[in-house]
Amino acid sequence: LPHHLAACVDVLDSNPDIDWIYSATRFVDMETGETISPNFFFVKGSPRSFLSSSFRRNENLFVLPPADAARIAIDENLYCGLQTSIIRREVFASRRIPAFRVGEDQALSIVCAADGLTLACLSDVHVVYRQHASNTSSSPRKSLAANILAREELIRAFSSLLIPGVLPQHLRRPLRRRIN
Repeated sequence: LPHHLAACVDVLDSNPDIDWIYSATRFVDMETGETISPNFFFVKGSPRSFLSSSFRRNENLFVLPPADAARIAIDENLYCGLQTSIIRREVFASRRIPAFRVGEDQALSIVCAADGLTLACLSDVHVVYRQHASNTSSSPRKSLAANILAREELIRAFSSLLIPGVLPQHLRRPLRRRIN
């Protein structure tokens, strides 16, 4: 949405401790125009657990506790898709976006959080995501076979983090649990 870039840059300018800022997404069925989820950070009006685990800086800025962010990303997902994210350039001095079509954002968030970077989110909607049968990631609009292929790619993205030296040992076990 038009306010996304300015709002995220303002957060980064005002909070030098934040390395990655992202925002909420509204999901819309492309075929019908019907809203599937008005704000994906909330389920039936209740915040997803990563919001409840975060430090609230103002009415819609939530900062994830660096010590817990990687574990939350592994166990539950941070919902920080790259289309909703603004990430400081310095983050990429020693990291790259993993080369996967599905799960690259989740894998990157796990690595960044494990490295002690600070992730934060704006709980208001900045992106409208239109679901349709051709979406790369899994979707209720896709066939079962297409959803299985998307899940297999997500498993490959997560499995790439199990290579020695990518994550500390204490995060590898919960990641293996999520993969299985």
